[in-house]
Amino acid sequence: MQVQFFGIVLFLLAGFFGSQSTAVIDSGTVTGNTFQSSFFKFHYAFPQGWQAENDEIRTEKNRKFYDEQLEKAKAKAKSDTANSKTTIQVFTPYDLLIASPNAISPEGKPPLPHVHIWAVERFSLMENPGDNAKLAARIGKVLREPQEQTISGHKFVRADLVYHDDNYEALFDTVSGKYLIFFEFRGRSEQEINELAKTVESLKFD
Repeated sequence: MQVQFFGIVLFLLAGFFGSQSTAVIDSGTVTGNTFQSSFFKFHYAFPQGWQAENDEIRTEKNRKFYDEQLEKAKAKAKSDTANSKTTIQVFTPYDLLIASPNAISPEGKPPLPHVHIWAVERFSLMENPGDNAKLAARIGKVLREPQEQTISGHKFVRADLVYHDDNYEALFDTVSGKYLIFFEFRGRSEQEINELAKTVESLKFD
């Protein structure tokens, strides 16, 4: 799984045992150049002629990554005692869509340019739109400070960054219940990501 995720993935808390399921969070389908999320109830059109990662491969990768992180958390957890139990909460990102004009390998990073939509359950470091961009600014150069804008009736925050001088990102995120949804547009120049970012205007929430 490839995602620009700047946050804590594993949390160990005192209390009862609990974990989230990936059963439906990442459910969605691609038809032509349109992705529809049945869980978050939106549809988005990526550029014509682009290829999207296979839905079955995408969801299987999400489940595998979640299971791996859950096992790591369990291994680090303290043993239960008569007076306490350990709660395990795994905050992992879920890929919803990866699309590119170039072939997408099941392993490794998607090629530039690409569109990447992903979601994560909100937690302390990533509670509100714009939080991830602030964390990303620690390793990338900020080209556009976080700015609010409304898309399809939802409040988004957009921030633009560049990493290693050749990997440009326009990042939009919004709240959907207990989740943050990210629309990430990657390219080799500011002009390229600005053109890609215009496709967010096709986003419609049901």
